[in-house]
Amino acid sequence: IAVTLGASTVFLLAIVRLGQYVAEQSAEPALPWLVALTGVAFTAAAVAAMRSVRRMDELERHMHAEAMAFAFLCSVLIIATYTFMKVAGLEAPPVDVLLPAMMSCWAVGVLLAFRRYR
Repeated sequence: IAVTLGASTVFLLAIVRLGQYVAEQSAEPALPWLVALTGVAFTAAAVAAMRSVRRMDELERHMHAEAMAFAFLCSVLIIATYTFMKVAGLEAPPVDVLLPAMMSCWAVGVLLAFRRYR
């Protein structure tokens, strides 16, 4: 679990930094290719995650399923709150915080499941 959380943290930080770079270099002619690279990175991460799940035993799969359910529900709450804040004309946090918040929800879900079953 520590390796998974560590790899997810590194991936998240790399994507955030890449997003900052893209925002700073908006006039760069190679920018569309760089943006496409993020899609490739997300696809590679999804493939790696699915391979990792296939190698897990039944208990680990159950723990990750609970973590994903927790993360999904937290993400729905975050996005609904964000949407209602926008509709109400309130100051909402920037969209940039949604992905880190969703990944953080998954990490909390993994830690809760790990604590529950170990």
